[in-house]
Amino acid sequence: RRMRDTLFNRTRMVVNVTADGALWGRAQGELEGFLRGLPDARPALADWRVDFAPRSEGLIIPAQVNYVGKGANLKALGFELSGAASVALKFLNTTYLWDKIRVQGGAYGGSSRFDLTSGNFSFLSYRDPNLLKTLDAYDGASKALHAGIGDNDLTRSNIGVIGDVDGYEFPDAKGYSSMWRQLTGTTDAIRQQRREAILGTTPADFKTMAEAVDAVARHGHVVVLGGEAAIGKANAQRPGLRRGGGKALSSRARSVSVSSISRAPRFSVTRSARLVLGMAMTPGRRSTQARAIWAGLASWRRAISSTAGSSISAPCSIGE
Repeated sequence: RRMRDTLFNRTRMVVNVTADGALWGRAQGELEGFLRGLPDARPALADWRVDFAPRSEGLIIPAQVNYVGKGANLKALGFELSGAASVALKFLNTTYLWDKIRVQGGAYGGSSRFDLTSGNFSFLSYRDPNLLKTLDAYDGASKALHAGIGDNDLTRSNIGVIGDVDGYEFPDAKGYSSMWRQLTGTTDAIRQQRREAILGTTPADFKTMAEAVDAVARHGHVVVLGGEAAIGKANAQRPGLRRGGGKALSSRARSVSVSSISRAPRFSVTRSARLVLGMAMTPGRRSTQARAIWAGLASWRRAISSTAGSSISAPCSIGE
């Protein structure tokens, strides 16, 4: 009850309703009555001293592919970008990153993202058989932007970004977008300013974005979700990843999944360490228990298999 009264506080609540006029007229009174029943307190804010500084991490999962990310806050690195950055990144995603990460690298997907509000920039790959090769591709992205862009490619990128910005939305999406803009302080004037910057993108904006991406290559942090073998191999080939440009790196991961195969499954283990991608790993208690349980079922499985002539599959997951 104390937690509820602290968290559910109407003095700090934002309510978003998406409805036509007739429905809102019927619902408004009910909603106001509901809100009056919530706590109306003004608790003192707690002084939370938590280190939220970015750090590089390697998260181990039982998989043969990786999810490789690298990013940084461009505002913290001294860059103040406009909506034109979206055009440069649209071009980068559909040309260089498509070729390097997906076509040549064999990943299911690869892209870059930038949020104008927060300043956060990130490279991402999805179901990626590579790790170091992908990081090298990220670090080489600035060269692709420095190479410039032709008029036709610039026009196509402009059209693509405007389609994303002013795309059709269903009513629920319109409501969510409206609430998000209110929370972030994104007014119609700001949106129009960004739209004009998109339509007015020039090759000079690509040069500016190239400098920002180059700063990510030098100062960015790496986060990899992938297999133990791939992360271990990356550390062996490039010990510098442990230092990450002189910054302390950490790694933590938890997983309780189990491969669905007929032999004793490979249970994932809880990892903990202080060096990214070069992790000192210890098996978690739950993993040890699971292996013991499976070992105890071995004789029963053999008996069933010999009589039925078929193997028994492992459960697909183990709950927390």
